[in-house]
Amino acid sequence: MAAEKMSLQDLSAPKRLYPNTVLVENGQARAAIVRPADEVYKALAEQVQAEIQKRTGVVLSVVTDETLGEMPDQNLILLGNLNTNRVVFRLYGFNYTPADDLFPGAGGYLVQTIHDPWGNGRNAVGLFGSDLAGVQASVNRFAGMLTDGPTLSVGRTFDVKYGRDALKIPNLMDEPDVDGEMAQAEEALKRGSHTGLWGRIGERGLMYGLTGKEIYAELYKRLVYRMYDHVLSKPDNYGGVWGFDADFALYRVMPGWDLVEESWVITDEDRLKITRILFEYIASCVSHVGNVEGRHVRHNHSTYAALGLLYAGTYFSKYYQAREPDEWLALSHKCLSVQAEAFKPSEDCGHYQWRTHYHTMRYTLATGDMTFFNTGNAQKAGDYAILTSDNLGCGVPNGDTSSPFGTFTEIPYLQAMVCVTGDGRYQWMLNRKLEIAPRYAAYDHNRTVDPVQPDDLDGVQTFPVDALYYASNKGEEHLPLKKTVDKVVMRDGFDPENQYLFLDGLSNGGHKHYDGNSICRLTENRRIWLADCDYIKSLPKFHNGVLIFKDGQSAPIPEFCE
Repeated sequence: MAAEKMSLQDLSAPKRLYPNTVLVENGQARAAIVRPADEVYKALAEQVQAEIQKRTGVVLSVVTDETLGEMPDQNLILLGNLNTNRVVFRLYGFNYTPADDLFPGAGGYLVQTIHDPWGNGRNAVGLFGSDLAGVQASVNRFAGMLTDGPTLSVGRTFDVKYGRDALKIPNLMDEPDVDGEMAQAEEALKRGSHTGLWGRIGERGLMYGLTGKEIYAELYKRLVYRMYDHVLSKPDNYGGVWGFDADFALYRVMPGWDLVEESWVITDEDRLKITRILFEYIASCVSHVGNVEGRHVRHNHSTYAALGLLYAGTYFSKYYQAREPDEWLALSHKCLSVQAEAFKPSEDCGHYQWRTHYHTMRYTLATGDMTFFNTGNAQKAGDYAILTSDNLGCGVPNGDTSSPFGTFTEIPYLQAMVCVTGDGRYQWMLNRKLEIAPRYAAYDHNRTVDPVQPDDLDGVQTFPVDALYYASNKGEEHLPLKKTVDKVVMRDGFDPENQYLFLDGLSNGGHKHYDGNSICRLTENRRIWLADCDYIKSLPKFHNGVLIFKDGQSAPIPEFCE
């Protein structure tokens, strides 16, 4: 009979650390080399194998990423990146490494140790690059680190040379000033900034994973302590003592902690204190998931918390035998697994719907549950991103969206679609968007493929109403599903000179506007001629539609258009 799990409230010691990655021990192999299945990496794997044999006399086995199981029983040496090695792909989903086509950038290299990512005391050494030349450079750097003898181990390592592409990532080359950062944090607390300090905390943790700079671990630590002191002062904050929408940052805070926890600037005493603080913070986020018992599409406020609980639950379930992580994971799964069975979330909004889609995508790629793709829902949402982008590349801002140019929250989703599917149509639309709104970020599943103009989505296109969205909004009380339409798009080509028209078919959902049967966008001759955008003015009179009156009286606009 299994022992009863403890509560994290009773946590008395931090998790065990494994600072050294043992490759050979007393003449015995303690690691395997995992290369991509592509034969171009075979010679590189054999070079690593030969370098270790030369120094230790031991031959490590070489396997391909396709043959390795989910839970390795030895340390690993990983070659490639997110897009070439399936083992790296899974680690990337939990932010253990940023290695993709953007980072470290073409010609750059990253030699990185990854601490106990499976929770079984096994580490990994990554020999990463954005291209073959980068991986070769990593192999050469690694060879220069090796020492002779019957035992060979690698201490904590983050050795990076950035290629040109990586420098597009904001703040990558910064040297943060601790005093200045803490002064900014004080101002943020006084203002009652969104998410309190948690957004900053998560960003600093992930910057540690991008740079290996101990200053980011120090900032993470100090910011957590300052946030907790603020909580203990019981501030009269809108949204609670942890900060308004503090749960929005959890999906970055936890991977950030998993990275900085191994830093030498974080003592064992710090680790215990911060782990306990994080438990309290996580517990405050649970209620934000809301009601996820029924089969209905999810709201972005719910999925923010659910994605955060996925990362929190995974971390604590791997490293601590406790009850709460099981509850967090179950709640996260209840929320996001249902949304994966739809191609539209609760929102009918050109901004917020992409938040929910992105959360669902992150859930999918972190857990390996590919329902979102296997059902075709991810692809339909990707096509929706193309259809609802005008001929200039702007996402049409229907719903609560203030900017006439959209907010480009669809960019990370399209990046992940390119990564998983290799579909050049998504790359084509992504390129157009990045031309007018250059936005590059690490950990966003960056991959580059040859672009293909999406001619299959030219002409007149009617995008259907998702069946689960229809049921969630009691569509049967209004119209048969087959008579409804989500959006109608008309275009006579994809050139910015061509005409594009967007007609809305819904007046329901989250962040909605009463804009059914109104024209939200018209572009032609490289110009926006009609833009329907506001965050507050949601009533029909503020939209480009027709108002119906009888005897001087109007009635609520129908929720679905026929």
